[in-house]
Amino acid sequence: EAVAEEVLGGGKGIAEGGAGGGEWKLGAEVKLDYKSLDIPVDEHSVQDAEALRVLMSDGTSVKVYYRLNGRRLDIRMSTMLPTKTPSGFPSVTGLAAMYHETSLWETWHPTVVGKGPTELQKRRPCHNLWHIVTKLFLHKYAEMLEERVYYMPSCGVYMMTMDGKAADSEMWAQHPPQSGTKILPGSNHTKFVHITQEHTSVLGLMTTTVAAQALPEFIVKFIVSWMIPEVIRRMVRAGAETLKSGGPHWQAMQADEEGVYARCKELQTRAPEADKARGGTIFAPSKMPTPDVVKGRGGNLLVFEQAFGANAVSWLQVDPGERLLEASAQAAASGDDVDVAACWDEAEPPLPIE
Repeated sequence: EAVAEEVLGGGKGIAEGGAGGGEWKLGAEVKLDYKSLDIPVDEHSVQDAEALRVLMSDGTSVKVYYRLNGRRLDIRMSTMLPTKTPSGFPSVTGLAAMYHETSLWETWHPTVVGKGPTELQKRRPCHNLWHIVTKLFLHKYAEMLEERVYYMPSCGVYMMTMDGKAADSEMWAQHPPQSGTKILPGSNHTKFVHITQEHTSVLGLMTTTVAAQALPEFIVKFIVSWMIPEVIRRMVRAGAETLKSGGPHWQAMQADEEGVYARCKELQTRAPEADKARGGTIFAPSKMPTPDVVKGRGGNLLVFEQAFGANAVSWLQVDPGERLLEASAQAAASGDDVDVAACWDEAEPPLPIE
């Protein structure tokens, strides 16, 4: 819920609230042209008149807000899309595929070196560790990111966090940077909350950069006025291509080796019941949900992590068979959003959160 509050603004609006302090400022606005992206937006693709009206009035651009507080730069944005696409996959699939298919990051990331991140552990659907090399101002920087993904079908939520490891993290000794690169001074932290509804979907994003020293104005301007808008344009284009039959991600989506895209479809399948439980509210950038949207019913995956995260050492010492029985009992008690087999690889337990 703390992640959702940072991303969604605590129910106060995308340009208000959140930890870190400081006033939010509008840094850029990126227009969305659905026609040029071959994304159908009409009464056939959005089969609800009110949802279509909200989408056309509130979902045609992405506003980028930022605030600077010493060494910390926060950037927050939101957007809205139709849920249904001609491919048969819901629109959340485009976001999931762009990050999960690491060899295709070059299709949307403007500063990544090579095809994308280097995977530092066995790839899993809900927890990964990456090296990412980016090129900024003629220098190549190595960054270590830990990704966690949460699927909450009962409330239609896909949530992702990516936490950068600081240069003094002990994890760099285990996973040193590639030759010819420097460890990024400072760290980046990104959080997504995507809510799939029956007819439309809304996405909130917040990224925080904690620099080694106070950020100069020209760096802030570069990030806010060029880099972030360019990332948005590329992500929107790549996301649209992802959801086309024969697109660069299509083969991986069809194979679905880690079950990621089946989970995206489940979010769409269960969206009507989630909408009904919320009284039919249509979320939009001007009407973002409150952070308790991630609670779902009865607790779900967040309760599972809280229950076992505090006792991770003792829990991991338990025989895997007994551990699965215990986890299954926890799932039964808190609702059916906990997918232990998918999210917690028994042979490779989650890394500690620093």
